Amino acid sequence: MQSQKNLQHDANRSSVICTLANEKCPIPQTIQLHDGRPTVSSLQIAKDFGKDHSHVLRDIRALDCSDNLRKSNFGLSFYVRELNNGGQKKEPMYYMTRDGFVFLVMGYTGSRASKFKEWYISEFNRMEKELQEQAIKTAIQRAKPKVTTKEVVKYVPAE
Repeated sequence: MQSQKNLQHDANRSSVICTLANEKCPIPQTIQLHDGRPTVSSLQIAKDFGKDHSHVLRDIRALDCSDNLRKSNFGLSFYVRELNNGGQKKEPMYYMTRDGFVFLVMGYTGSRASKFKEWYISEFNRMEKELQEQAIKTAIQRAKPKVTTKEVVKYVPAE
């Protein structure tokens, strides 16, 4: 799997931004380290899925999930939006983990969301197959009889 990585350091937030442009994945994924954890922002999801950011915020707040999943995977934060009059306004946003991201976007509809879901399922199946093949190889390796050098010498005919 080929992927192109672009790393950029944002000194204002002291985070590392890593963009993965995977030719298989239909949605560009920008992953940021936020508090030491890889996350995706609600702003990025709005951009990637062609949604209004206020609708992404609404969707996050309306998720039907446990408090544990919400607290572990969605972190409320803020960004500064430039206003037309030259002023600024503090606006809410969320940083979410991979699990939060998947939980949210699996509920989305539309062509971008459908392409992402198909890709995600395909990747999951590919990874599952790789893990199963690795488990079979490991089982075969463990099942092979272990022969010591002394045992090999014992069976070599003497001249």
